[in-house]
Amino acid sequence: MQLVFEIDRCRSTTINIKTTLEILYGSWNEVRQSTIRNRFAECGFVLPAVEDEVQPDESLVELDKTWDRLAPPGIAFDDFVSADEILAVAPELTEQEIVDRVVVPENNSSSHIEGNSERDEPPISCADAADMARRLKGYFEKLPMTKTAEAEKALLCMDTVEIFILLSTVKGHQKKITSFFK
Repeated sequence: MQLVFEIDRCRSTTINIKTTLEILYGSWNEVRQSTIRNRFAECGFVLPAVEDEVQPDESLVELDKTWDRLAPPGIAFDDFVSADEILAVAPELTEQEIVDRVVVPENNSSSHIEGNSERDEPPISCADAADMARRLKGYFEKLPMTKTAEAEKALLCMDTVEIFILLSTVKGHQKKITSFFK
């Protein structure tokens, strides 16, 4: 109440974790058991009183008779329905087999599989990629068929590529440590 009074009077107040917990504790202690019971009852979470004995549905009785007539002797309906629950759909693997499936051996690395002979070539920098995109866009602009719809689409694609390269360059720079906590 003191906090509400100070807020109404436009006084400067400090709210910390301790104050917040005291307010929550006080509010929770004011809730009565009947209030909680009534809320659960409104949502339908009430155990029903003693129910009358349920009469079986006539259609279910007829289905049971049909099952008894058609089923092989000694097999219950529940056993028949749940027979496939114990079937193994995949072999059980040991930990070592799982690791072997996940880890790629060094001699089967992706560059070896693809036959990439350019492994010694250094990766392209963002500045080089932006320069290449700019030069390729200039090439498209100098083509004689620049006014066609296909050329317009190609130029739009090149704009998209340039924007992507610029955004990846911006995102690649080191950020302040405070941006991690936002």
